[in-house]
Amino acid sequence: MYKKITNKSTVSFIKPIRGRSLTGFTLVEVITALVVFVIGVVSLFPLLSDSFKMLADIETKIDVANVARSKMAEIETQGFNNLPLAAGEKTGTIGTYSFSVTDTPIAQDIVSNNDILYEIQLIISWQGRSGTKSETFVTYIGKM
Repeated sequence: MYKKITNKSTVSFIKPIRGRSLTGFTLVEVITALVVFVIGVVSLFPLLSDSFKMLADIETKIDVANVARSKMAEIETQGFNNLPLAAGEKTGTIGTYSFSVTDTPIAQDIVSNNDILYEIQLIISWQGRSGTKSETFVTYIGKM
């Protein structure tokens, strides 16, 4: 394939036969490099998949926090005199999220025997990828 040529100054070098160049990559080298590259890229796919799942979970948690903030603000706006809540106000849906509210009196005025502090528990539920999920939020409303 190659022949050794010696010129007049007795320096020997290798000259390719039939005009072949000694520079560049062979097909085997190119295919090997592509295989290594593809294996590297394919190994990153599970990481990307997990990242997208975590991003979706974070977006859902933000939505749940906003729904809870909205419902809690609604309850606080109605004020202490509207407690205990009527039955229709204790459950419902907001968008794709369902909620349930529990209002429990936890303290009474000793003199008048009236409730002066309520614990408000809000449970937000939604359908996740792996079944029903829920978050619980608690606040207190007291008579001033």
